[in-house]
Order: sequence, then structure tokens, then C-alpha cells
Amino acid sequence: MLNKIAENIWTVNGSTVNFLGIPFPTRMTIIRLKNSRLWIHSPVQMGAMFDDVSSLGEVCYLISPNKLHHLFIADWQKKFPAARCYASPGIIKKRPDIDFYKELGMDAENEWAEELEQTVFRGSPVMQEVVFYHKSSKTLILTEPLLTAGSRKILLLPMGSVLLAAGMNFYASHLDGYCKRRSKSFT
Repeated sequence: MLNKIAENIWTVNGSTVNFLGIPFPTRMTIIRLKNSRLWIHSPVQMGAMFDDVSSLGEVCYLISPNKLHHLFIADWQKKFPAARCYASPGIIKKRPDIDFYKELGMDAENEWAEELEQTVFRGSPVMQEVVFYHKSSKTLILTEPLLTAGSRKILLLPMGSVLLAAGMNFYASHLDGYCKRRSKSFT
């Protein structure tokens, strides 16, 4: 079921997946860009949502933000063969069965640079993540990093995309200093 969280942004809660024997919930984020093309972050198991997603616009960009969020991209690619799949660092080698268009880097792709910023958060060799910032809604889109809230309490987020409005005074603890240096729009 589509959950609208801001203008042209939806989330979909998916099924749980097992990782190291632990069940984790999944969530994807859908952004309808100004040209009505859909940008889908961390696609979940499709199930019966094909018509709902298709009604929002043309599925054009499928994003694997890290080495854990690739499980359902091949299924989406089969349903939307014209969509371009973008990989986080290292995933192309891990998933040669997926026809990735390109590996994501520090700068946003031309296709969405007007509306989204991106950078690679290199927290460890095991977990590198491409994080995104939706400019008009001031929404940070990420999956696994640890977050802190105003009083510096640490929150461990579940697997799956988590959206946080910048106006809520949330920020990624390890990303905070980097983001302040990288872009005024993150502060």
C-alpha cells in the first residue's frame, strides 16, 4: 500500500527478509520527479502493487543504495524493462545477474540532480551507502546508518528505507559534519 509522506514522495512497507537469521522489515521510497518519471529507492517485493505504482508515473530509475538493498531489483527490472538500475559501490560485482546501468558515486546523476542530492557514506568497507536528499521536501533518504535525535539519543534504524524530514531536527550522526560541509541544504 502506498503511503504518501510528502508532495510526490511515497513509501511502501514490504515483507520481512532474513539477514543472519534475523527478520528485518523492508521499505521502499518512491519519488515522482518533475517530469513524472519515478525514482524508486530500495525496491521491495512487488506483490500486488504493480498498478498502484504504475498509476504514479513511469518507472525509470531503480536504486540499490547499499549491498543489502538489492534483493528485489531484478524482479522490478523484469516488470519495467526500460527502467535503469543504479548500483551502490560494489553491488555490480555481487549481483552480475542484474543489468545495472551504472554505479552511483558522490554526485547526483543528471537525471535527478535538479531535485535530489546524493553522496556516498563510507562508514566501513562492509557497509557503504548512497544517501539522498530531496531538496523541495527537505527529506533525507537513507537505510542503515545510526541516527541521533536532538538530545543525542542514538536510534538504531531498521533495515529498509527511512525518511526523515530535515525540519524535524533529525540528522545522521556520522553524516552530520560531512553534510554541513558538502551542502547548505542539508543543514
